[in-house]
Amino acid sequence: MPATTVEIPDTPVGKQLRWALDVFDEPGSVEVNDVQKRFTAAFLSQVPPEMFLQLRQRLVTMLQGFALVRFEGEPTPTALVAVLETPDGSAYRLNVAVQPRAPHRIAGMLIQPAMDLRREPPAKSWRELDDKLGPLASRVAFLAAEVVGDELVRVHDIEPERSLAIGSAFKLYVLGALAFQIEAGTVSWDEELPVRAALRSIPSGVMQNEKLGRKFPVRHFAEKMISLSDNTATDHLIARIGRERVEAALAEMGHSDPARNVPFLTTREFTVLKVSRTNYAQHYIETDAPAQRKLLATVGRAKLPKITDPFGWPSPRFVETIEWFASPADLGRAMVWLRNAMSRPGLEPLRSILSANPGLPFDRYAWPYVGFKGGGEPGVLSMTWLLRRLDDRWFVLSCALNDDDRTPDVVQVSSLMLAAGALLVLQRRKTKGKALRHP
Repeated sequence: MPATTVEIPDTPVGKQLRWALDVFDEPGSVEVNDVQKRFTAAFLSQVPPEMFLQLRQRLVTMLQGFALVRFEGEPTPTALVAVLETPDGSAYRLNVAVQPRAPHRIAGMLIQPAMDLRREPPAKSWRELDDKLGPLASRVAFLAAEVVGDELVRVHDIEPERSLAIGSAFKLYVLGALAFQIEAGTVSWDEELPVRAALRSIPSGVMQNEKLGRKFPVRHFAEKMISLSDNTATDHLIARIGRERVEAALAEMGHSDPARNVPFLTTREFTVLKVSRTNYAQHYIETDAPAQRKLLATVGRAKLPKITDPFGWPSPRFVETIEWFASPADLGRAMVWLRNAMSRPGLEPLRSILSANPGLPFDRYAWPYVGFKGGGEPGVLSMTWLLRRLDDRWFVLSCALNDDDRTPDVVQVSSLMLAAGALLVLQRRKTKGKALRHP
């Protein structure tokens, strides 16, 4: 049992918390059967036992030496929020909820960076944010902007037009391409797609575990693609929309250099190129777009490499050559496009799809609407938000960090993005100045 400075309540949720703390404290064996007994079927449909055990391995390393220091709010018999601190001063919020009836299985568990409001924020000014964000990777780009009309007007930035690898944030463009097709009447939210073996991808979300042939509506695929960053859901949508149509959506959504993402990779192709022990990657890098398209026909049929770590591979690979690329300004314009689209007839589901996972615990009083998509892999981290403030002013917050030798610290970046959100709350005067260049 890890160190604790507070008493854990002797309640159904308290007993499950004790189990969770023990599991995250020691690298010893945990059986699949135990996980199956501890969690509800609904939870396990989102996080299968094997995925939980993989995540747990990473958490054991991330939380090494942690202590339970307090609870946020008053724990109830079935729900609590525990705050864990590691020796380096990092803090995490562990949300646990259990069923009200015995055996009180865990119905919800979420761990995320915690912002301790009793402490000084990591950055109290934009200059301080720059000083702390810059050293976290060799290549950093950042944008905080107000949406004025359809334009992005700078509040603060660091090379906002710099194009960097963005990981799964590319899924915003797939969502946009889907919106184009729905509006054109060639696809509908209710259209059902079967799960196909050729479109199964590496674990991220839940749909790679669905039975082959089982059908789900397009909206379900879109929800899983954004809220869980589900790779299998994404590849099914790209297949339904068409690769070229996704490529065309980049320019329509304000991307400044669409050609850099041609051909537009599926997550399965990306993984085979990035990880498999073949010479595909070198051939891909050395050829032009038409030859790359031909090569992808072979890559798409290749066996998917097995990845045991849900966070990816051990170290950065091909960060500048095999990826999806955009600048914070590009991603900001994509968010503005989606904001405008969600108000059009037939595209209203975009609003809830984009906001299902807020990414970080922004103050929901100050920010009644939080849309988010992030992405990450070794050497790559990106986060982009569309924010509507209480006074109905809209903002975009976006960052991208790339490094060829290390992985940007997601906890430090997350804390700085929360601080950036707090600074935007204080942006009282209407933002004035030159709008970002629109391609």
